[in-house]
Amino acid sequence: IWDGSRQFPIQRNWATETVSAKTVWKLKDTNNKFITGKGVRIGILDSGIDYRHPDFLDSAGKPSRIKGGKDFGDQDNDYYDYGGTFKPGFYPHGTAVAGVIAGNNLKNPIHQGMAPESDLFIYKIYSDRDGSGNGDEIMASIEQSLIDQCHLLNLSLGNAYPAKSINPDDPLYIAIQNATKRGILFVCAAGNQGSRSNNGDFTIIVPSIYEPTLSVAGT
Repeated sequence: IWDGSRQFPIQRNWATETVSAKTVWKLKDTNNKFITGKGVRIGILDSGIDYRHPDFLDSAGKPSRIKGGKDFGDQDNDYYDYGGTFKPGFYPHGTAVAGVIAGNNLKNPIHQGMAPESDLFIYKIYSDRDGSGNGDEIMASIEQSLIDQCHLLNLSLGNAYPAKSINPDDPLYIAIQNATKRGILFVCAAGNQGSRSNNGDFTIIVPSIYEPTLSVAGT
């Protein structure tokens, strides 16, 4: 994954091997189908996706696994991830996240994500011009994901500072609760604050602190 000026050489196969994803791909579910993410509808709330990137193209050169999406940041239907094109210093975060989740480069098996046969719905919440985004875009994306019948949503985003407690009156908290009741699993980044010893008593950000999200952190 790149932003047009820099290469990001992290080998995705390290991650898939570390969590034994490749072992899971060889298992079968109750319908006797291999567990590769096929049939799973994943919504990604981020900066969009580079739908021309080879990690998302099929044998015909089409991004056939990207089933839909919308640019809520700019209020249009083009969810292309422009990275730092308009705002230098920003890289295509959404494209990188999509690659970790569902990348499947047919010419390079190293570039496989955790669920390489899953379907993607891209909800772009950051504006191309200034990288801005707010809760309105997130809420609209959650509503759209229900219409699109997503099974899970990935939110590698959050507020800038760790939260001390849950605010039950937060509209985002309520939206997550309601969508969860309708069957959506929320997978949220824990944040970039590091260990508790280095950054205070509270290190997990909103919405990752909200139940019943699945909070994910790197090691």
